[in-house]
Amino acid sequence: MTTQDNLLYKRQYLIGPRVLDDTSLAHWLTTPLSSRYVLMSHPDLPVVHAHDGNKRALHILGEIFDPDNTLFSNADVAHFLLDKTSDFQAFELATKRLCGNFICVLTLEDSTRIYPDACGIRTVYYTTVSGGDADALWLAAQPGLFFDFLSVKRDRELLQAFRKHGWPGWWPGTVTPFEKTLKLACNHYLDLETGGSHRFWPQGPLYSFVSLDDSAEKIVVLLKNILKAMAARGPYILSMSGGYDSRIIFACTDKCKPGVEAYSMAEPAVPRYDLAIPRALCKRYNINYKIIRSTDAYLNLIEVYRKNTGYALWDPSSIMLPAAEHLSKDALIVSGALGELLRIFYQPKLTKYGDPKEIDAEVLAKICEFSDNPIAVDEFSAWLESLPENYNFALLDFLYWEQRAGSWYASTLNGANTYVNSVPPFNCRELLEIALSVPQQYKLEPHELALKICEIAEPGVLDYPFNMGIYDKIRELFLRLLPWRIRNAMERWHYSRAGLRESHALNSKMYNLSIPEE
Repeated sequence: MTTQDNLLYKRQYLIGPRVLDDTSLAHWLTTPLSSRYVLMSHPDLPVVHAHDGNKRALHILGEIFDPDNTLFSNADVAHFLLDKTSDFQAFELATKRLCGNFICVLTLEDSTRIYPDACGIRTVYYTTVSGGDADALWLAAQPGLFFDFLSVKRDRELLQAFRKHGWPGWWPGTVTPFEKTLKLACNHYLDLETGGSHRFWPQGPLYSFVSLDDSAEKIVVLLKNILKAMAARGPYILSMSGGYDSRIIFACTDKCKPGVEAYSMAEPAVPRYDLAIPRALCKRYNINYKIIRSTDAYLNLIEVYRKNTGYALWDPSSIMLPAAEHLSKDALIVSGALGELLRIFYQPKLTKYGDPKEIDAEVLAKICEFSDNPIAVDEFSAWLESLPENYNFALLDFLYWEQRAGSWYASTLNGANTYVNSVPPFNCRELLEIALSVPQQYKLEPHELALKICEIAEPGVLDYPFNMGIYDKIRELFLRLLPWRIRNAMERWHYSRAGLRESHALNSKMYNLSIPEE
């Protein structure tokens, strides 16, 4: 097999009523899930099972960590969960403190449900295929698998509609660019008997805020134990930048643990401080640190990335990711992704639209940079209707959780899984619920919640600035003075000089929703 063949559909899966007879899937593993469904999984996707004699079964796809049992393997967590499961509600409660990038397939008696992790980053897409399977339900890690193996067509009309309106690089809600294909939203389960999706969390008011110190302490305890559980599985590598989120993870890491390393990825758009600050931190704490750079030599692997995301994602970092092949194949990549939920992302954008008193679907579409895209407006309208009436959390923070993290980042991770096995420690429902309860004044600049977490976990990391460098500030001010055509020409020159000219051009095709002809 070529490198591209080895990476194609890496760590992905299909679930359906029968095993597909295709040479591309010949090396995949097959596992019966129930009398009606079988799992086909890429050999690099972890899959564990737990059964008992009472018609109860649990299958977990991906990595799952228990902060209360840090020495547990994936299989240990599966058996522990099944022991605690008397019904579906008990299972939902038992998974609240777990972290990872996983989906759970739970069968109780004659009912089977699919549950995603907190932010749904181990994605689930589903479609109904007519024919010999009599409108059978199929599930997959990404919708391109339906196109490649089940003849599900792309929705050209929908794609054209998206091209006419704003598109920030991801698809909102449950809509996809494939016919009769939906995405399972995070905090929802999929009933395999009916094919229906239902919200299971939240059903009402959430965790009540006590104090900044109390919330920060709870988050630190959870993160430290999650990172201990990750370290118990083997070596892990920290993905670092000069920002708050990776700094929190760095602060909560046991830096004396053997096998802990760190890295940053570089390309022309990456600020210098995103390399200089991690380098200084790692030098102080004696952690091996490396900078990884990509070139056009990896261009063919970027095409694999696009295929592994169903050509339904634009992410500017995609041109860097193939170089992650340089990292250890056995190491877990630990990033600060989803840490934005401990800060504020969407709230400041309201000012741009005059701080409207009522936040409706049209406002949400604009905040999320879909402009007046009617398809996005419909998705956000459905999302608003799905929320419990008596919720007590900031709407725009939850929007980031379920829409941007649950859609954009989840799809991004599908692509990243092509090259690395990455898990963000922040992906824990209880941790994010605590963060959601913190009043917004502690999450806006100067980001008191993030600073308090670092202060409790490892005060020394606060000796270094966040997202700051004199060179980058001067460069940004200079570029603002230039006409856009000159800025674009300079950008192309920088990418060409870095050996990324063709990769940069391909990234533009991704943004324009360019896909191969069928």
